[in-house]
Amino acid sequence: MEPDVTILYNVFHEEAIGLPIAIYFYMTGLSAGSFLLSTMAYGFGLQKFKPLGKTGVVLATLLLALAPVNLIIDLGQPLRFWHLFPYLNFRSPITWGSFLLLAYPINCLIYGFFMFKGNLKLTKTFGLVGIPLAISVHGYTGFILALGKAYALWNTALMPRIDGNSCADKVLGNQGKDEP
Repeated sequence: MEPDVTILYNVFHEEAIGLPIAIYFYMTGLSAGSFLLSTMAYGFGLQKFKPLGKTGVVLATLLLALAPVNLIIDLGQPLRFWHLFPYLNFRSPITWGSFLLLAYPINCLIYGFFMFKGNLKLTKTFGLVGIPLAISVHGYTGFILALGKAYALWNTALMPRIDGNSCADKVLGNQGKDEP
């Protein structure tokens, strides 16, 4: 005789993070790292980073122009992405993230424009303004991870800070080390 089995609840297991979100994380990390490498040359004047300066700003701009497309693809109703702007909720971190995803690539474009025009003073200014924007955009990916309540180590207020610091660590990790 088989035991009597009662189903208490029916739980459907979903993907925690889909491929478009993972690609978004990757692209924002590459963008922030590329921008920080570029500002090492043109913001802080480190000559050994000069060859990467222009390439870094072009990569940062292109990657962050394409990264939000992955967020839009992941939405259940992609044509409603624009609702984040007219229906503002300033207590929502997603509202702030939307503005960061708008402000950072605009800053990258202005920074790159002045870099290619040869205006080093304005290049340095917009490069230094862009550093907190780049780290904040990458830190915003940490906020998205912190929304995953099922993962104990992700669901913490420190996650955006950890992501932002990991971005800076990737760029600054080889400072002071001799090349083999």
